[in-house]
Amino acid sequence: MRVAPTLAALVCFCGLVPVAGAVSFDAVVPVVAGDVIEFAVGFGPDGSFSNDTTGLAATITLGGVHSDVAADFSPTSNPNGVWQYGWSATLGSPFVLSTDPAVRDGVDTWRGDLAADGNPGEYHNGTTGVLVLGNTAVLGPGQFALHPGPGGEFAVVRYVAPETGAASIESLFTGLDTFGTTTDVHVLLNGTALFDGFVGAVPEPGTLLLLSCGVAGVALLARRATHR
Repeated sequence: MRVAPTLAALVCFCGLVPVAGAVSFDAVVPVVAGDVIEFAVGFGPDGSFSNDTTGLAATITLGGVHSDVAADFSPTSNPNGVWQYGWSATLGSPFVLSTDPAVRDGVDTWRGDLAADGNPGEYHNGTTGVLVLGNTAVLGPGQFALHPGPGGEFAVVRYVAPETGAASIESLFTGLDTFGTTTDVHVLLNGTALFDGFVGAVPEPGTLLLLSCGVAGVALLARRATHR
């Protein structure tokens, strides 16, 4: 089993900056037909579900069949083959299948409808262009994302194993919100955690620029002082 967190990254696009931490999890696990692998996103230690859109790139290969959470997404069918979209009240608690498909800001979504904006939910940009969700979250073409609920509910996408074998999991969680995503992220097998991680915010470029200028200014003043 390999857990490989990456460095926080800033990505500029069209004047909007997804302030993104990222964490990955890869593993090969034995499963029997009907076992459930879940990818879950909660609202993190700040206790707020605002600005918590979290991207998920996940593939599971079992018996030579490659399943991709983004490429396989359906805006009309749930369950959708091996995939199910929904939420749970607490981590590992009974799964609630979402039954309300909608389009929000051009993004296909499965809504849990616990908040006015439909969250907790699963989101997918099925277009060839960049879409901005709720004025703050930037989804690239073909990107899949989850957003937790207002009361600490977890957005969950599930994979149900169609056969017995060794399931190869590759996953990457990324923050997509321009104000800084702060979420707890998890991968579970039959309700038991395989991985627990955190996607944290980093400063926006303007903040970084001010900080770097401030540090440079202090250094310059110190240098001048030493030469007086």
